[in-house]
Amino acid sequence: MLSSYQVRPLESMSKDAMLAYHEVDLKTRRTIQPELGDLALGQVVNVGDKIATLLISMIFRIQREGELNRLVILRPPPPTHANIFKGDVSFPCVNLVDIIKTGDIILGRVKIAWFKPIFMSLDTEETGVVSGLCSNCGLVIPTPCDLSKQTLICPRCGGSRKTKISKLYNPMLWREIYHINRVRTLPPL
Repeated sequence: MLSSYQVRPLESMSKDAMLAYHEVDLKTRRTIQPELGDLALGQVVNVGDKIATLLISMIFRIQREGELNRLVILRPPPPTHANIFKGDVSFPCVNLVDIIKTGDIILGRVKIAWFKPIFMSLDTEETGVVSGLCSNCGLVIPTPCDLSKQTLICPRCGGSRKTKISKLYNPMLWREIYHINRVRTLPPL
């Protein structure tokens, strides 16, 4: 889905194929909300046995306009939270805390958007952990050697963990995208 798009410099793109970046719908002047099927990028802020909570920084929407597909990058209204339930992860686990850790950056598909917080699922190859942290030492784990094993191995301490890894796993790229667009909160005065 998302992997078939190539990022090109904006100067080389035609106006029809240009990536759109919106906070407000230009036609209706309303704040953009996530829709069913959108891809959402977020960081895990809390995880339990059956549910994980993410803070969403970006929404990716693919719009079809005739024969042209356009990737629209959206900023949801802050703060936007999402929940992932154990049953929405296509990966065998006893508890969700076994495969998703606090601090992981996840790309998920919006399953239910009419309710706040939104519900996400990790049911396709593109969805899953796109940047993982080591459970022992906190190091950002580089790209795994073999995605089919769905295991992240820390080069510093040798710790390993099984997780639902996205085929788009690239920790430095996704962490940078997340941190540039994350929700910023100001300390109280």
